[in-house]
Amino acid sequence: GLVFKKAMDSLFASELRKSHHKLKVFKGFLIGMDFSGQKSERLYIQLAGPTIQVKIYVEDLNAEHSCKYVPEDSKTFGRWGTAVKIIPLGNANAPSFSIGMMLNIRVIDHCTYARNPRKDRWIFDINPALKRTQSGSS
Repeated sequence: GLVFKKAMDSLFASELRKSHHKLKVFKGFLIGMDFSGQKSERLYIQLAGPTIQVKIYVEDLNAEHSCKYVPEDSKTFGRWGTAVKIIPLGNANAPSFSIGMMLNIRVIDHCTYARNPRKDRWIFDINPALKRTQSGSS
C-alpha cells in the first residue's frame, strides 16, 4: 500500500541522481518467479537490507540484458506459473537466474503508467552476486 510505496520512494529516489558507476548495490535473494501469463511476468527479490521485497518485471530484465528470458525447459509449476530457473535467449553473455540465488540489485529508473499516471514502479538491474572462492578472491 501507500506506506510501502513511501518506503521504497525514500530508499530509492536518491539513486536516480547518481551516475551508473556510483549506484548503490543492494544485495538480495531471488525468492519467486511468476510466468503464468495471467499478469506481467516478474521476479520477486527479497533485499538483504533493508528487508523489503521488490518486483523485477521480466520485460525490464529482457531490455537490460538484450535477450528474452524464459523458464528453463519451458517448465513452470502450479497455477501461478512458478519457474525455478530462467535462461536468456538471444544473448549468450546474459546470466541465468535461479530461485535462492544471491543477487546484486541496482535502481536504474522509475516510471509511471501511461494509462494511470497515479501508478508508478521502480526499475532495477539485477545480476548474480559473485561467489568468493576458498582463497577469498572472486
